Amino acid sequence: MRRCTSRLLGSLGLFALGALVTPAHGDTIFSTFGPANSYNVAAVDVCAGAGCSGSFQRVEIGAGFTAPTFTLLGGPFALDSISLALSQLTPTQLAQAGLPRVPNEVSVSLRLDSGGLPGPILETFTFNGALGPFGSTLNPPLVASSLLRPILAQGSTYWVTVSTPGSLGRVEWNEIVGPPTQGKYAEKINSDAWRAPPIGALTATSVSGTPLTKQDAFAAVISGAVSHPSVSGAQISTTFQPNFGFTLAAAASLGGFDHFNWYQIAEIYPGLFCTTDGSGNIRLPVVSPFRDPPNGGCNGQLADNLPFYWDEGLLSGFDLRANISNVFGDVDCSRTPPNPDNAFILCFQDLPEDKFIGITPFGDYMQFYTSLVGVRSDGTWKPLDTFTWKSDYSRGHGGILARNLTPVPGATGSVFDVQELPNALDVPPDVLRLWREDGGIVPNVSGVPGPPTIALLGTGLLLICVVSRWAKRRS
Repeated sequence: MRRCTSRLLGSLGLFALGALVTPAHGDTIFSTFGPANSYNVAAVDVCAGAGCSGSFQRVEIGAGFTAPTFTLLGGPFALDSISLALSQLTPTQLAQAGLPRVPNEVSVSLRLDSGGLPGPILETFTFNGALGPFGSTLNPPLVASSLLRPILAQGSTYWVTVSTPGSLGRVEWNEIVGPPTQGKYAEKINSDAWRAPPIGALTATSVSGTPLTKQDAFAAVISGAVSHPSVSGAQISTTFQPNFGFTLAAAASLGGFDHFNWYQIAEIYPGLFCTTDGSGNIRLPVVSPFRDPPNGGCNGQLADNLPFYWDEGLLSGFDLRANISNVFGDVDCSRTPPNPDNAFILCFQDLPEDKFIGITPFGDYMQFYTSLVGVRSDGTWKPLDTFTWKSDYSRGHGGILARNLTPVPGATGSVFDVQELPNALDVPPDVLRLWREDGGIVPNVSGVPGPPTIALLGTGLLLICVVSRWAKRRS
């Protein structure tokens, strides 16, 4: 069960502060503007659109920045705004250059970094009629106010890119004040891959953000990040992909965890389970509720002795590293990434089968509670997202399959009644009890006393008995 010709130019600026800084709401966390938002009105680093390289092209340009490594009293940043020194040639200037008139339109995007070059988009802003004339006056910066508020991680690199909406468009991006400062460009021609030419100059750009506590930032990074479970017959699958381009490792660190895994409880299972261990030796069977898979494995399938769904580096195909992906959009749960530390997606799959289903008096279905969990370095863990589901998949012989990923010949039935829980802890008391026994950081189970409580109750009952006997003797 466990289971358009296009040419893109950009400059990369790295920026860091070593002093203690406590940004207020909307404070600048990166800027290449001069005093009072000044910039070089006469110079332009790159342009995008018609005539930028002698022909009508749709061109995108980008400036990269590294979110400053501040020593904060708060935490990561939520993006507030991006300001840029953008302008446009006047109709007279265009005519003098032999260029046609162009619409006053521009798009600005915040992108992730991908190997030192612009990567996937986090947010895009579109402006109409906002570009001032180039060269004659100091136009106020164009300000893109964020609606999505993506989380910017300290020390991570991002790109700001600018583009015109079509081939008939043009925008100028002014350089910084003072002597030209060399930066690192990135360019993309047509459908070719990004590349980094050797020279470039910094453009006037600033980024503002609000510091967040790590707790609030982590909540935003994982909110809705577990996809709605997908059902295909008797198989169920889902993925966890942190928001805002965070890797699994970066998201786990932000939340105070070492890594993520899944944890699964078979809360209802008709009949007996696990009559043999992972090596095929006969063992005492278990009854529901139980953790899936049990320590050491079951029914001939080996497993480690940790409580999590994927083994943590023990077995190929059923281990944690074989079920994470380091490619954006890749949801192949069988793909082993070259570098799990840079992985973005954690997969889950299961296709359980039970021979006792439909046989009186055992029951008609299995029911599972599956949770995404954050695992701490000491082995304790915390449920972050939970869904429950049922299956009546059975072939009438054999036994339940731990972490099964392939169909069982002759079996019938399917997964049904999949429910995503609004609260990850909103599970039955017996599931909470098993979580706590397995190292889960969860509240005490209401109505189901744990060992300390049972001991206290036993002591209390003993005292009551002693007092009662003493009272009878006194009378």
